[in-house]
Amino acid sequence: MPAAGRYLSWLCVRARTRSAAPTREGTALDGKGKAQRLLDAQVGFLKAQISGDRFVEFVNTEVDHALATAAKLTLGQVVTRDQIKATAYKYATQMRIQGSIPELVGEIAQRLYDHRVNDENRVDEVIDQRQFQELVGKLTEMQAFRHMLDRLYESPLTANWASWFLYRIVTDTLDRNRALAERVPGVAPLLAAGGRIAGTVVPEPGRVIDLRIREFAERGVRFLLQYGRSAADAADDAQLFDAAMDLWDDHAGEAVGSFRELMSPEDVEDLLVIIFEFWLSFRDTDYFRSLLYEGVDSFFDKYAEVSLRDLLDELGIGRDDMVEEALRFGPPIIELLKDNGMLDSLLRRRLEPFFFSDDVLAILE
Repeated sequence: MPAAGRYLSWLCVRARTRSAAPTREGTALDGKGKAQRLLDAQVGFLKAQISGDRFVEFVNTEVDHALATAAKLTLGQVVTRDQIKATAYKYATQMRIQGSIPELVGEIAQRLYDHRVNDENRVDEVIDQRQFQELVGKLTEMQAFRHMLDRLYESPLTANWASWFLYRIVTDTLDRNRALAERVPGVAPLLAAGGRIAGTVVPEPGRVIDLRIREFAERGVRFLLQYGRSAADAADDAQLFDAAMDLWDDHAGEAVGSFRELMSPEDVEDLLVIIFEFWLSFRDTDYFRSLLYEGVDSFFDKYAEVSLRDLLDELGIGRDDMVEEALRFGPPIIELLKDNGMLDSLLRRRLEPFFFSDDVLAILE
């Protein structure tokens, strides 16, 4: 007889023995009284099974049974690809993302941005030279990388942005130098007089100078882009690789936090908002849905006939990992539930309908 059957028989015998004797009130237990005692005994037994050292034995036994069962079942027997598609589609495209989620992501990103570990670790401690060499080597070999450079040089957006940037540098420099010159005694009146004279000879001199600076910036950018494209076309993969490695040598010893100069906390927040808004729209496209379904089909084509035990091994989840995680999280949670009475309430809620069912009461009577 299985252990559970022997235990239940023992409970029944124990209940009959006790019911044969008078209770404290001098009366024998009826069927409900016996059911209550059986329920109390069952709850106590289950709580003991998952307490202390016995929980270790319980976990090992149950994991072995679960893996033995998993070895007899294949993925295709347990779920269908349509079920997985429906679930994946629901959580990827239909699940509402509350405002607190992107807010939380932004707060986490801010803490990561400010974390002192960025100042305590160098670039070459995060990615070593060999890994960087392999990455750069692969990028320079890719035709897409070359194509991206060509498109960058040809893009009107690149020219507009670069000319605006150069224009701002020149005008800011002029304004800053003028502000410094005005602090010198006697220079401010001369500058004011020069402005009035220039306004008499050439109407709106400031506007003319501004247009000249813009024209100069646009011509300079066009020349630089043409020169840069010619240099890029003439450069072979080895030259691009050497240039990237020179950049690595210049910054490998710097702290990771030094790159904060390239992106402010506001930039990080704005980038996260852009990515979030893109995802909300992208996930609702037929394109994404097609990729999602194709990914599920590919997974099923490969693993539909594979046992669940072998699938777990393929995913790198072994028996020892399952036992380790159960023993890490199980005991403190169980102790908490025992202390606040929730474990007792859970067990009674699940078992009480059985012990007080008509069939069981009929047996006990």
